[in-house]
Amino acid sequence: MLEHVPPLPKELCGKRDITGNALWSVPSPELPIPRCSTLENDDEPWDPERVAGVRKTFHLRIPKHTICTISAQSDFGYTFSDCQSSSPNGLAILTLCWSYIFSVRPLELQHRRMQYSLIKTPTATGPDRQQQKGVIVYLGYSSKKLVRWLCAILAPGAGWFAEGSVPPWAAHYSQDVEFFIGTDYLAEDIIQESPPSSAEAADLLVEFCELYDFGFQPSIAFLAALLLPFHNAQGLQPRLPMPRIPRYTKPSHGSPVYI
Repeated sequence: MLEHVPPLPKELCGKRDITGNALWSVPSPELPIPRCSTLENDDEPWDPERVAGVRKTFHLRIPKHTICTISAQSDFGYTFSDCQSSSPNGLAILTLCWSYIFSVRPLELQHRRMQYSLIKTPTATGPDRQQQKGVIVYLGYSSKKLVRWLCAILAPGAGWFAEGSVPPWAAHYSQDVEFFIGTDYLAEDIIQESPPSSAEAADLLVEFCELYDFGFQPSIAFLAALLLPFHNAQGLQPRLPMPRIPRYTKPSHGSPVYI
């Protein structure tokens, strides 16, 4: 999807924004090829087929997370075979997963430390799961790292933070919907887990997607997370469909091995 999009610079330490412009290829076969021999030594040859776009500045830090809301509806507004009413809808959860991954990578390049906050999604174990009225995300005996991670990114507030400002992809949900993490672990079993790196978080996202048949929703969520800086800059509030997460039928598995 991003084949021709340049990556972030490898060295972002101390930087608050990056500036650049697109370079467009505009084929013009009717124009003659400029002769470099007629140019001064210090001049670059003018190529009419390569046109520079408007110079843009992208801010790498914003004061606080973008606050997202949840729609009362679980549908996508269109009909595809993967989006029928019986299928799980995890778009709202997957978007926040990508939001974390996009946010942590710049922090790593800036050599900034990220940590979990005291705000987290409550867990529901055993019979307590049936008594909760919010959205329950069933994880069972999935890895402790996955359970703790989702407790942070689905928290009713900033479940993770970096000292000072945060990257423009950082987001969390408001308190208009309450999540619960259905797990077979006790709260004290996961409290010591540390926040994952961007690479580890990508593995945790794969682990989560293996529990449910989300179809192409991870790709949609990827694109939705990319737009979070735009929403923040325009003062808009992202609104995502109400999650519909059935009890998983696949057995839980152990933690992924990071190499």
